[in-house]
Amino acid sequence: MAVDDGIRDLVIRQVFAGVCVMGVIAIPGAAFAADPPPSVDAAAPTFVLRPDTGFVDDPFAIEPDGGKLAVLRTDSASFARLEIVDLAARRTTQMIELGDPQPVFERVWFAGRDRGVIVVVRDARDGRRTAQYYDPAGKPAGLAGPATDFGMTMRGGKPLLVGWDKKKGPSGDTTFTLTQYQADGLGRVGRPRVYVATKAGELRKPPFVITGWQDGYSQIAGQRPGGYDAKKDVRQPDEAAILDALRGEFSWSAGNGDLFGWAALGELRRKHENRSLFAVLAEDGSNFDFADGQGRRFPIKLPVPLQMYDARSLQDQEDTAAGTVYFSLALDPLNPEALARRKADRPLLDVYAAWVPAGTSREGALPTITRLVRATLDDRPVSWVASSRFVVLLRKYKNFSRGGNELEIYALK
Repeated sequence: MAVDDGIRDLVIRQVFAGVCVMGVIAIPGAAFAADPPPSVDAAAPTFVLRPDTGFVDDPFAIEPDGGKLAVLRTDSASFARLEIVDLAARRTTQMIELGDPQPVFERVWFAGRDRGVIVVVRDARDGRRTAQYYDPAGKPAGLAGPATDFGMTMRGGKPLLVGWDKKKGPSGDTTFTLTQYQADGLGRVGRPRVYVATKAGELRKPPFVITGWQDGYSQIAGQRPGGYDAKKDVRQPDEAAILDALRGEFSWSAGNGDLFGWAALGELRRKHENRSLFAVLAEDGSNFDFADGQGRRFPIKLPVPLQMYDARSLQDQEDTAAGTVYFSLALDPLNPEALARRKADRPLLDVYAAWVPAGTSREGALPTITRLVRATLDDRPVSWVASSRFVVLLRKYKNFSRGGNELEIYALK
Protein backbone atom coordinates (compact mmCIF):
# COMPACT_ATOMS: atom_id res chain seq x y z
CA MET A 1 0.00 0.00 0.00
CA ALA A 2 1.40 3.42 -0.96
CA VAL A 3 2.24 5.74 1.92
CA ASP A 4 1.19 9.38 1.64
CA ASP A 5 4.27 11.61 1.15
CA GLY A 6 3.32 13.82 4.08
CA ILE A 7 2.97 10.81 6.42
CA ARG A 8 6.24 9.38 5.17
CA ASP A 9 8.08 12.65 5.85
CA LEU A 10 6.50 12.86 9.31
CA VAL A 11 7.67 9.33 10.14
CA ILE A 12 11.19 10.10 8.94
CA ARG A 13 11.25 13.33 10.97
CA GLN A 14 10.12 11.48 14.07
CA VAL A 15 12.89 8.93 13.60
CA PHE A 16 15.41 11.75 13.18
CA ALA A 17 13.96 13.70 16.11
CA GLY A 18 14.96 10.93 18.49
CA VAL A 19 18.61 11.35 17.55
CA CYS A 20 18.80 15.10 16.81
CA VAL A 21 19.46 17.59 19.61
CA MET A 22 20.45 21.25 19.13
CA GLY A 23 21.28 20.71 15.46
CA VAL A 24 23.63 17.73 16.00
CA ILE A 25 22.86 14.32 14.59
CA ALA A 26 23.74 11.30 16.71
CA ILE A 27 23.63 8.39 14.32
CA PRO A 28 22.67 4.98 15.74
CA GLY A 29 24.24 2.28 13.64
CA ALA A 30 24.29 2.98 9.93
CA ALA A 31 20.62 3.62 9.28
CA PHE A 32 21.17 7.26 8.37
CA ALA A 33 24.54 8.79 7.53
CA ALA A 34 25.25 12.50 7.88
CA ASP A 35 26.13 14.02 4.52
CA PRO A 36 27.51 17.49 3.85
CA PRO A 37 25.17 19.65 1.79
CA PRO A 38 25.85 19.68 -1.92
CA SER A 39 26.38 23.48 -2.01
CA VAL A 40 29.08 25.76 -0.60
CA ASP A 41 31.49 24.17 1.86
CA ALA A 42 31.90 25.63 5.33
CA ALA A 43 34.76 28.05 5.83
CA ALA A 44 37.54 27.49 8.32
CA PRO A 45 37.95 30.34 10.81
CA THR A 46 40.88 32.67 10.21
CA PHE A 47 41.87 32.02 13.82
CA VAL A 48 40.34 30.93 17.12
CA LEU A 49 40.54 32.48 20.60
CA ARG A 50 40.29 30.21 23.62
CA PRO A 51 40.61 31.72 27.12
CA ASP A 52 43.26 30.17 29.35
CA THR A 53 41.24 31.10 32.45
CA GLY A 54 37.58 31.97 32.98
CA PHE A 55 35.23 32.17 30.01
CA VAL A 56 34.20 34.58 27.25
CA ASP A 57 31.09 36.41 28.45
CA ASP A 58 28.16 37.28 26.19
CA PRO A 59 29.11 40.92 25.34
CA PHE A 60 31.69 41.29 22.56
CA ALA A 61 31.98 43.88 19.80
CA ILE A 62 33.88 44.73 16.62
CA GLU A 63 35.27 48.23 16.16
CA PRO A 64 33.26 50.01 13.43
CA ASP A 65 35.35 50.21 10.23
CA GLY A 66 38.33 49.06 12.29
CA GLY A 67 40.29 45.95 13.06
CA LYS A 68 39.76 45.52 16.78
CA LEU A 69 37.62 43.16 18.83
CA ALA A 70 36.52 43.84 22.42
CA VAL A 71 36.04 40.63 24.42
CA LEU A 72 34.82 40.44 28.01
CA ARG A 73 36.43 37.60 29.97
CA THR A 74 35.52 36.62 33.53
CA ASP A 75 35.02 33.73 35.95
CA SER A 76 32.10 35.54 37.66
CA ALA A 77 33.90 35.25 40.99
CA SER A 78 37.44 36.59 41.13
CA PHE A 79 38.07 38.68 38.02
CA ALA A 80 36.49 40.49 35.06
CA ARG A 81 38.49 42.09 32.31
CA LEU A 82 38.00 43.52 28.85
CA GLU A 83 40.49 42.36 26.27
CA ILE A 84 41.18 44.32 23.09
CA VAL A 85 42.28 42.04 20.26
CA ASP A 86 44.05 43.24 17.13
CA LEU A 87 42.33 41.09 14.51
CA ALA A 88 45.01 41.59 11.86
CA ALA A 89 47.84 40.71 14.25
CA ARG A 90 45.72 37.94 15.86
CA ARG A 91 46.74 38.86 19.39
CA THR A 92 45.51 40.64 22.49
CA THR A 93 47.03 44.11 22.66
CA GLN A 94 45.32 45.45 25.80
CA MET A 95 43.70 44.13 28.97
CA ILE A 96 41.40 46.40 31.00
CA GLU A 97 40.53 45.31 34.53
CA LEU A 98 36.82 45.91 35.22
CA GLY A 99 36.90 45.38 38.99
CA ASP A 100 33.89 43.69 40.59
CA PRO A 101 33.02 40.54 38.58
CA GLN A 102 29.52 40.25 40.11
CA PRO A 103 27.51 42.77 38.03
CA VAL A 104 25.77 41.61 34.87
CA PHE A 105 27.85 42.87 31.95
CA GLU A 106 25.37 43.48 29.13
CA ARG A 107 27.02 45.34 26.28
CA VAL A 108 30.32 46.59 24.94
CA TRP A 109 30.59 49.45 22.44
CA PHE A 110 33.56 51.09 20.82
CA ALA A 111 33.40 54.87 21.28
CA GLY A 112 34.88 55.33 17.81
CA ARG A 113 38.01 54.22 16.05
CA ASP A 114 40.89 54.32 18.55
CA ARG A 115 38.60 56.23 20.95
CA GLY A 116 38.20 53.78 23.81
CA VAL A 117 35.28 51.59 24.82
CA ILE A 118 32.00 51.74 26.76
CA VAL A 119 30.85 48.90 29.00
CA VAL A 120 27.17 48.75 30.05
CA VAL A 121 26.45 46.99 33.36
CA ARG A 122 23.04 46.05 34.77
CA ASP A 123 22.40 46.00 38.51
CA ALA A 124 20.86 42.59 39.25
CA ARG A 125 18.85 44.04 42.16
CA ASP A 126 16.90 46.85 40.50
CA GLY A 127 17.63 46.25 36.78
CA ARG A 128 19.03 49.75 36.22
CA ARG A 129 22.07 50.23 34.03
CA THR A 130 25.31 52.19 34.20
CA ALA A 131 27.69 52.98 31.33
CA GLN A 132 31.42 53.17 32.09
CA TYR A 133 33.85 54.67 29.59
CA TYR A 134 37.47 53.50 29.36
CA ASP A 135 39.90 55.72 27.45
CA PRO A 136 42.39 54.38 24.87
CA ALA A 137 44.88 53.77 27.69
CA GLY A 138 42.32 51.57 29.48
CA LYS A 139 41.62 53.96 32.34
CA PRO A 140 38.04 54.65 33.56
CA ALA A 141 37.37 58.22 32.40
CA GLY A 142 33.61 58.77 32.30
CA LEU A 143 30.39 57.44 33.83
CA ALA A 144 26.74 57.73 32.77
CA GLY A 145 23.59 56.63 34.56
CA PRO A 146 22.00 54.92 36.26
CA ALA A 147 19.24 54.72 33.64
CA THR A 148 16.68 52.23 32.42
CA ASP A 149 18.75 51.57 29.30
CA PHE A 150 21.31 53.01 26.91
CA GLY A 151 21.51 53.21 23.13
CA MET A 152 24.05 54.35 20.54
CA THR A 153 23.30 56.54 17.55
CA MET A 154 25.23 58.66 15.07
CA ARG A 155 24.90 62.44 14.89
CA GLY A 156 27.10 64.61 12.70
CA GLY A 157 29.19 61.57 11.83
CA LYS A 158 30.06 60.94 15.48
CA PRO A 159 28.77 58.24 17.87
CA LEU A 160 26.46 59.47 20.60
CA LEU A 161 25.36 57.58 23.72
CA VAL A 162 21.72 58.08 24.72
CA GLY A 163 20.59 57.44 28.29
CA TRP A 164 16.93 56.36 28.26
CA ASP A 165 15.12 56.55 31.59
CA LYS A 166 11.52 55.35 31.95
CA LYS A 167 9.48 56.02 35.09
CA LYS A 168 5.84 55.27 35.84
CA GLY A 169 3.75 57.93 37.58
CA PRO A 170 0.97 57.35 40.13
CA SER A 171 -1.71 58.31 37.60
CA GLY A 172 -0.50 55.77 35.03
CA ASP A 173 1.52 58.29 33.01
CA THR A 174 5.04 57.36 31.92
CA THR A 175 7.89 59.86 31.85
CA PHE A 176 10.76 59.29 29.42
CA THR A 177 13.97 61.24 30.03
CA LEU A 178 16.67 61.24 27.35
CA THR A 179 20.21 62.34 28.21
CA GLN A 180 22.85 62.66 25.49
CA TYR A 181 26.54 61.90 26.00
CA GLN A 182 29.55 62.10 23.75
CA ALA A 183 30.66 58.52 23.26
CA ASP A 184 34.28 59.56 23.71
CA GLY A 185 34.45 60.46 27.42
CA LEU A 186 30.68 60.49 28.17
CA GLY A 187 30.53 64.26 28.49
CA ARG A 188 26.92 65.48 28.51
CA VAL A 189 25.53 67.13 25.38
CA GLY A 190 22.84 69.77 25.91
CA ARG A 191 19.95 69.37 28.30
CA PRO A 192 17.89 66.21 28.82
CA ARG A 193 14.70 65.85 26.79
CA VAL A 194 11.55 64.82 28.67
CA TYR A 195 8.42 63.26 27.20
CA VAL A 196 5.28 62.32 29.14
CA ALA A 197 2.96 59.64 27.75
CA THR A 198 -0.51 58.77 28.96
CA LYS A 199 -1.48 55.28 30.03
CA ALA A 200 -2.59 54.71 26.41
CA GLY A 201 0.89 55.64 25.15
CA GLU A 202 -0.03 59.07 23.78
CA LEU A 203 2.25 62.07 24.09
CA ARG A 204 0.61 65.33 25.04
CA LYS A 205 3.33 67.45 23.47
CA PRO A 206 3.56 66.97 20.59
CA PRO A 207 0.33 65.01 20.12
CA PHE A 208 1.62 61.59 19.11
CA VAL A 209 0.87 57.92 19.83
CA ILE A 210 4.03 55.92 20.54
CA THR A 211 4.43 52.53 18.88
CA GLY A 212 8.14 52.06 19.59
CA TRP A 213 11.64 53.47 19.96
CA GLN A 214 14.47 53.08 17.48
CA ASP A 215 17.96 54.16 16.44
CA GLY A 216 19.54 54.00 19.90
CA TYR A 217 16.49 55.60 21.60
CA SER A 218 17.04 58.73 19.50
CA GLN A 219 13.77 58.33 17.58
CA ILE A 220 10.16 57.57 18.46
CA ALA A 221 7.97 55.82 15.92
CA GLY A 222 4.19 56.14 16.00
CA GLN A 223 1.18 57.98 14.64
CA ARG A 224 0.25 61.64 14.72
CA PRO A 225 -3.10 63.29 13.95
CA GLY A 226 -3.68 64.05 10.29
CA GLY A 227 -4.02 67.62 9.08
CA TYR A 228 -7.27 69.51 8.66
CA ASP A 229 -8.72 69.83 5.14
CA ALA A 230 -10.46 73.23 5.23
CA LYS A 231 -12.12 72.76 1.82
CA LYS A 232 -13.78 69.51 2.81
CA ASP A 233 -14.10 70.51 6.47
CA VAL A 234 -12.72 67.13 7.58
CA ARG A 235 -9.77 65.87 9.58
CA GLN A 236 -7.37 63.74 7.54
CA PRO A 237 -6.54 60.22 8.77
CA ASP A 238 -3.70 59.75 11.22
CA GLU A 239 -0.21 59.63 9.73
CA ALA A 240 2.68 57.28 10.37
CA ALA A 241 5.53 59.41 11.66
CA ILE A 242 8.96 59.40 13.28
CA LEU A 243 9.82 61.93 15.97
CA ASP A 244 13.46 62.89 16.43
CA ALA A 245 13.45 62.57 20.21
CA LEU A 246 16.75 64.42 20.66
CA ARG A 247 15.52 67.53 18.82
CA GLY A 248 11.80 67.32 19.52
CA GLU A 249 10.94 67.55 15.82
CA PHE A 250 9.31 65.20 13.33
CA SER A 251 11.92 63.83 10.95
CA TRP A 252 9.52 61.85 8.74
CA SER A 253 5.81 61.38 8.20
CA ALA A 254 3.59 59.81 5.58
CA GLY A 255 -0.05 59.21 4.92
CA ASN A 256 -0.73 55.93 6.66
CA GLY A 257 -2.05 53.99 3.70
CA ASP A 258 -0.70 50.64 4.88
CA LEU A 259 -2.15 50.52 8.37
CA PHE A 260 -1.60 46.77 8.58
CA GLY A 261 2.09 47.05 7.64
CA TRP A 262 2.71 49.88 10.11
CA ALA A 263 0.91 47.95 12.86
CA ALA A 264 2.97 44.83 12.07
CA LEU A 265 6.17 46.86 12.36
CA GLY A 266 4.92 48.18 15.71
CA GLU A 267 4.55 44.59 16.89
CA LEU A 268 8.15 43.91 15.84
CA ARG A 269 9.30 46.94 17.81
CA ARG A 270 7.46 45.72 20.91
CA LYS A 271 9.18 42.36 20.66
CA HIS A 272 12.59 43.90 19.89
CA GLU A 273 12.93 47.18 21.79
CA ASN A 274 14.99 49.95 20.22
CA ARG A 275 15.29 48.46 16.74
CA SER A 276 14.65 50.03 13.34
CA LEU A 277 15.93 47.44 10.87
CA PHE A 278 14.72 43.85 10.82
CA ALA A 279 15.07 40.57 8.99
CA VAL A 280 11.54 39.13 9.13
CA LEU A 281 11.00 35.45 8.36
CA ALA A 282 7.49 34.00 8.41
CA GLU A 283 7.05 31.14 10.88
CA ASP A 284 6.15 28.75 8.08
CA GLY A 285 9.16 29.90 6.03
CA SER A 286 6.96 31.08 3.18
CA ASN A 287 8.49 34.53 2.85
CA PHE A 288 11.44 36.58 4.08
CA ASP A 289 11.58 40.39 4.22
CA PHE A 290 13.88 43.28 5.05
CA ALA A 291 11.89 45.86 7.07
CA ASP A 292 13.08 49.41 7.76
CA GLY A 293 12.11 52.03 10.32
CA GLN A 294 9.52 53.63 8.03
CA GLY A 295 7.51 50.42 7.77
CA ARG A 296 8.67 49.54 4.27
CA ARG A 297 9.29 45.90 3.44
CA PHE A 298 11.50 44.49 0.72
CA PRO A 299 11.62 40.78 -0.18
CA ILE A 300 14.90 39.00 0.58
CA LYS A 301 16.04 36.51 -2.03
CA LEU A 302 18.68 34.09 -0.75
CA PRO A 303 21.04 31.87 -2.76
CA VAL A 304 19.71 28.92 -0.72
CA PRO A 305 16.00 27.98 -0.85
CA LEU A 306 14.22 29.06 2.34
CA GLN A 307 12.90 25.58 3.00
CA MET A 308 16.48 24.40 3.54
CA TYR A 309 16.73 26.51 6.71
CA ASP A 310 15.26 26.16 10.18
CA ALA A 311 13.06 29.26 10.49
CA ARG A 312 13.41 29.20 14.29
CA SER A 313 17.18 29.73 14.03
CA LEU A 314 17.01 33.31 12.72
CA GLN A 315 19.28 35.81 14.50
CA ASP A 316 19.80 39.37 13.29
CA GLN A 317 21.85 42.47 14.10
CA GLU A 318 21.32 45.97 12.74
CA ASP A 319 23.78 48.66 11.68
CA THR A 320 21.52 51.68 11.33
CA ALA A 321 24.35 53.99 10.23
CA ALA A 322 25.04 51.76 7.23
CA GLY A 323 21.39 50.78 6.70
CA THR A 324 22.45 47.16 6.97
CA VAL A 325 20.90 44.10 8.60
CA TYR A 326 23.20 41.19 9.38
CA PHE A 327 21.38 37.92 9.93
CA SER A 328 22.03 34.21 10.24
CA LEU A 329 20.07 31.05 9.53
CA ALA A 330 20.96 27.47 10.37
CA LEU A 331 20.59 24.80 7.74
CA ASP A 332 17.91 22.34 8.83
CA PRO A 333 19.62 18.91 8.84
CA LEU A 334 16.17 17.47 8.11
CA ASN A 335 15.37 19.76 5.19
CA PRO A 336 13.18 18.45 2.34
CA GLU A 337 16.16 17.34 0.25
CA ALA A 338 17.66 15.45 3.18
CA LEU A 339 14.33 13.77 3.91
CA ALA A 340 13.96 12.78 0.27
CA ARG A 341 17.34 11.00 0.21
CA ARG A 342 16.95 9.75 3.82
CA LYS A 343 20.29 11.26 4.83
CA ALA A 344 20.71 14.15 7.25
CA ASP A 345 22.74 17.16 6.14
CA ARG A 346 25.58 18.46 8.25
CA PRO A 347 24.44 21.33 10.53
CA LEU A 348 25.68 24.63 9.08
CA LEU A 349 25.21 28.33 9.82
CA ASP A 350 25.00 30.97 7.09
CA VAL A 351 25.64 34.62 8.04
CA TYR A 352 24.39 37.24 5.57
CA ALA A 353 24.32 41.01 5.12
CA ALA A 354 21.32 42.77 3.52
CA TRP A 355 20.88 46.41 2.52
CA VAL A 356 18.98 48.49 0.00
CA PRO A 357 21.56 50.38 -2.10
CA ALA A 358 21.56 54.18 -1.76
CA GLY A 359 19.85 55.91 -4.68
CA THR A 360 17.75 52.86 -5.48
CA SER A 361 14.05 53.50 -5.95
CA ARG A 362 12.32 51.95 -2.96
CA GLU A 363 9.34 50.97 -5.07
CA GLY A 364 9.79 47.28 -5.78
CA ALA A 365 13.42 47.40 -4.63
CA LEU A 366 15.31 44.23 -3.77
CA PRO A 367 17.96 44.34 -1.03
CA THR A 368 21.52 43.47 -1.95
CA ILE A 369 22.32 40.16 -0.24
CA THR A 370 25.83 38.94 0.55
CA ARG A 371 26.63 35.69 2.28
CA LEU A 372 29.52 36.60 4.56
CA VAL A 373 30.42 33.19 5.90
CA ARG A 374 29.21 29.61 6.23
CA ALA A 375 30.29 27.93 9.48
CA THR A 376 29.84 24.44 10.85
CA LEU A 377 27.59 23.84 13.85
CA ASP A 378 27.88 21.33 16.66
CA ASP A 379 25.85 20.70 19.81
CA ARG A 380 26.68 24.12 21.26
CA PRO A 381 24.46 27.17 20.71
CA VAL A 382 26.15 30.14 19.06
CA SER A 383 25.99 33.92 19.00
CA TRP A 384 27.88 36.27 16.72
CA VAL A 385 28.66 39.85 15.74
CA ALA A 386 29.44 41.06 12.21
CA SER A 387 30.93 44.06 10.43
CA SER A 388 31.94 44.81 6.87
CA ARG A 389 35.32 43.16 7.53
CA PHE A 390 34.81 40.40 10.09
CA VAL A 391 32.38 37.90 11.54
CA VAL A 392 33.10 36.73 15.10
CA LEU A 393 31.25 33.65 16.35
CA LEU A 394 31.03 32.54 19.99
CA ARG A 395 30.57 28.85 20.75
CA LYS A 396 28.46 29.01 23.89
CA TYR A 397 28.16 26.55 26.76
CA LYS A 398 25.37 24.00 26.44
CA ASN A 399 24.31 23.96 30.08
CA PHE A 400 25.26 27.42 31.31
CA SER A 401 23.25 30.59 30.88
CA ARG A 402 26.13 32.83 29.79
CA GLY A 403 29.22 32.77 27.67
CA GLY A 404 31.41 30.14 26.09
CA ASN A 405 34.99 29.05 25.72
CA GLU A 406 35.74 29.55 22.02
CA LEU A 407 35.63 32.57 19.70
CA GLU A 408 36.03 31.99 15.99
CA ILE A 409 37.16 34.94 13.88
CA TYR A 410 36.39 34.98 10.16
CA ALA A 411 38.12 37.65 8.06
CA LEU A 412 35.95 38.61 5.08
CA LYS A 413 37.38 38.94 1.61
